[in-house]
Amino acid sequence: KKILSGMKNKIKIKVSGEVPKQIVEKIKGLAPEGKIEIEEVDGDPRVEFSDNVIYLGTPSGYEFQTIVEDALDMSNGPSGIPEKTLERIKKIDKPAEIKVLVTPQCPYCPISARLSHIFAMINNKIKSEVIEVQEFPDIIKKYKVMAVPKIVINDKVEFEGAYPADPFLDKIEEAIKD
Repeated sequence: KKILSGMKNKIKIKVSGEVPKQIVEKIKGLAPEGKIEIEEVDGDPRVEFSDNVIYLGTPSGYEFQTIVEDALDMSNGPSGIPEKTLERIKKIDKPAEIKVLVTPQCPYCPISARLSHIFAMINNKIKSEVIEVQEFPDIIKKYKVMAVPKIVINDKVEFEGAYPADPFLDKIEEAIKD
């Protein structure tokens, strides 16, 4: 409630799936009155903050904090990004589709999930999908997930672990090279 009390602008969250809906309803109840609108959509369980900021699956465990902070950043804009890093994010001029593969038990996954979502909030050429892989076993097989967080960019560059912003951006730049 304390985190969400800082929301300035109204946001709309699209949600599908019973449990994700319950979680988003809880977040709405903790936010200042009228700051969160919920739209139910069909499809796999998900929480969508925009077309390029998506959480697939149920944001539980350590990932609950991710979507709480996403709600604040969608309302106010991401903060705390060093100017040099912000400039790098804004310079990305080709599509970058980031998949952050997570589990609710992983304490390091929210770091990668948040960074990826922040990048997408700042630059609409970036699409960030955080995917709770235990709910999508086909993703585990497709990307040969052995550890999380596992990050896949444009199905071209893959790495594991919670990288800081600048090394993460290095990987994005590598993935969008011709």
